[in-house]
Amino acid sequence: MMLVLLSMCCLLPQDSIAQEVQKLNGTWHVVRSETDGKDFSSRLKGYQYVFDGQFIKLLDAKGKAVLRSDNKPDERPFLINVLTNPKTMDMTIQIKSKSFMSLGIYRLEGDELQLCFAEPGSQRPNAFQSKDGTTLIALKRAKK
Repeated sequence: MMLVLLSMCCLLPQDSIAQEVQKLNGTWHVVRSETDGKDFSSRLKGYQYVFDGQFIKLLDAKGKAVLRSDNKPDERPFLINVLTNPKTMDMTIQIKSKSFMSLGIYRLEGDELQLCFAEPGSQRPNAFQSKDGTTLIALKRAKK
């Protein structure tokens, strides 16, 4: 009996994560972007975040893949935790030949998604605001 309960307990978060990843899947347009408290929205106008499984692919205003410094497409694996409030998202960023973890939070409300990430190596933000060492991105789901 105890084994069954533990097994059921462990499956529920995975099911919740799979459902949440499914909700995130698709193309999202950048509406607003702020880093270190400064507005960078005009610089990222037309950019897209494409959630595909547990990867985020970045596209420029022309719909082409944003390239990393090694000329490979910028595709960022991420992990989420749906049991926290706010929900968390940890994203791996490749800079040159090194990988860094950026800790973040996110909020999904209908066709609007907010992401707030700390610089790699910094503590996770606890609010959806841009200040020193954080980036806040507001996204809107692309119409099909």
